[in-house]
Amino acid sequence: MFKGKPPGFYVNLNRYREPRVRHLPTRAPSDYNLGLIFGAFLGSGVVHLSTDNRNGVMVGSVRWYISRQNRDFTEKLAEALEDVLGLNVYIYGREERREGKLHTILVSNRALAYFFRDFLEDGKHLPEMFYVDNKDYLTGLYDGITESRRYKDIQTQMVKPDVRVNELYEGLIIHLGIDDQNE
Repeated sequence: MFKGKPPGFYVNLNRYREPRVRHLPTRAPSDYNLGLIFGAFLGSGVVHLSTDNRNGVMVGSVRWYISRQNRDFTEKLAEALEDVLGLNVYIYGREERREGKLHTILVSNRALAYFFRDFLEDGKHLPEMFYVDNKDYLTGLYDGITESRRYKDIQTQMVKPDVRVNELYEGLIIHLGIDDQNE
């Protein structure tokens, strides 16, 4: 699945940028943090695109839903998003007094929503161009999928991943030589 693939890539986000859309980096390298972001999106991410009724402008955001029991991963993912994208990241449900079982990580950015929409064509999956033979990136991808799907309460509230995400996950276990008996 990953053997024979290039050792890395750079995501060119200019393709998704529109005039007057808040800054996104033009290039993001295939490293652990990008793998973590992609993996978490495959595990629990959602794209929201709609038209603002007040002015008719298209708005967009990307959200990740993480179990409140997994606070460390929530913070780790938020830091990765800020480091890689340089955008403001909001975490809802962080306060202990709030009800609910989930943290919601929100990044409001239309260009980013268009970018992640490519992961949803014909079911949730990792686009072929993001398959590489790079251990740091693949480890981030594995960690993102694993941690975003870790607790049972998420599975009852979120749509289960597409069969291709499960196949990717199995391929990562094999390629990285991970003993996955405890997952």
